[in-house]
Amino acid sequence: MDLNKKLCYCFNITVGDIKEEIETGSTTLQEIQTETKAGLACKGCVKRVQETINLLLEEK
Repeated sequence: MDLNKKLCYCFNITVGDIKEEIETGSTTLQEIQTETKAGLACKGCVKRVQETINLLLEEK
């Protein structure tokens, strides 16, 4: 998975940012949104962010 791929353009959040949050213990969309704000502006990326969280948790 490309860690530099942008998921949230409003807050410039990448796959790598999400992976870092998972590595520090975040496991849900809400926890990751609290830490990164991903998906909280236009909400257009929420599905993409959730799918990425699921994939990264499966890899863990």
